[in-house]
Amino acid sequence: MNSSYLCTRIIKMMCGLSFIALACISSCIQVDGSSIQARFEAPTIAHISHGFEHAWFSNLLWPSLEPHGLNGTILLTGSMGGDGTPCPPPGKPPQNCSLSMHSEDGGRSWSLFSDWSKHAPERVLVLPNGSFVTVSYGLEVSNDTVFASSISEIVTLTNDVWTVENSFVVKWNAMQSKWPSKLVHSGDIVQLSQSKFITTLYGHGSGEYRNWTQHSAVYFVTSEDFGRTWDLVSQINWTEAMGTHADGPAEPSTTKLSNGSLVCVFRGDSQENYWKTWSHDDGITWTSPVMLPDQWSVKPQLRSFTMFDGEKELLLLSGGRPGIRFWISEDYGISWKSYNLAAIHNSFMNTTNPSLTYSSAVVNANSSHTPRANPPETSSYTGMVLLDDDTIVISYDRLANGWSGPPGPWGSHDTIFTIRVHLSQE
Repeated sequence: MNSSYLCTRIIKMMCGLSFIALACISSCIQVDGSSIQARFEAPTIAHISHGFEHAWFSNLLWPSLEPHGLNGTILLTGSMGGDGTPCPPPGKPPQNCSLSMHSEDGGRSWSLFSDWSKHAPERVLVLPNGSFVTVSYGLEVSNDTVFASSISEIVTLTNDVWTVENSFVVKWNAMQSKWPSKLVHSGDIVQLSQSKFITTLYGHGSGEYRNWTQHSAVYFVTSEDFGRTWDLVSQINWTEAMGTHADGPAEPSTTKLSNGSLVCVFRGDSQENYWKTWSHDDGITWTSPVMLPDQWSVKPQLRSFTMFDGEKELLLLSGGRPGIRFWISEDYGISWKSYNLAAIHNSFMNTTNPSLTYSSAVVNANSSHTPRANPPETSSYTGMVLLDDDTIVISYDRLANGWSGPPGPWGSHDTIFTIRVHLSQE
């Protein structure tokens, strides 16, 4: 048994990361000397926008009970409308507002569903029979703010056909609390047991951006009826350390470790580092959030990933505004190895399609406070899905004219890309 495996097992047996565990991790790094490396394939163009439509805010989803593998359907969803604005915009011509695609070859190529502009779920909850429940982003809060509701669909996929078997109203219960007036579903659906799931919402009060009547908060909710009702079990509130006018805590991403603990990383503000919190009781309680040392900024995608028959467990993270970044942690989020996805993207596109490269403002973004390209050249929102024991797929976008939509100084259209990443040990 090698030293890194022994230390990993010790950490997994602990409720949290104590000083003993930290010392063990340090010893592993020094003694073993090995680390995980990422190798990237050339990016794939998943979708190019048309006319003045956007193509951004992508998600990658695995809509199957089958183990993740190189074969199987991957879903890519995205937005073609504005950011939080009506679609189509008032007074503008009709347009497509949503995007749904699928890949059957591990993200090497993508095809539109036959009714591709009608569906773009935030997440999916897979049912025992193999169909899945869509979970949307938008929620409607009741007048008394005790309940919120949304519409979900039960979907079966057959080749390129998205068949809606049924739809129902989802009830989101604030229990003994109350929801804020503005509330959305955002984040992963994590299976806690055979029929119990946990996911996340975030919301804030009314008023002008960053000056709301109630600071933003992240809410953890559980369901034991496959997504028909969700009950509030805990929440992460704003703290002064996040900034007086912060737009977070928001946009959480949660993953489950092999020892059953939950890790949640969330946005603290538009161009600030991420925050992290842990739960060891299925989300009922959470540790006091701490800011990550050098990982930033909007809607993180967090995944836990085991390699070598469970001997090594990794945390994978993507985001990076004002750039695009991918990070790997081998010590449960204490330290991270960074990969500049924008620079990696350019290394391929410089020779094959220079018009789709990123400017230096994106490539050279080395912190959350680096000035953004003007207009922004990417939303920096990413998607991530795990395939087999050493391969993942990440999605990201390149914008022609920032939030105003194409065309613009960066080109005539927006583009959504995916890139395959292979992990190996040195």
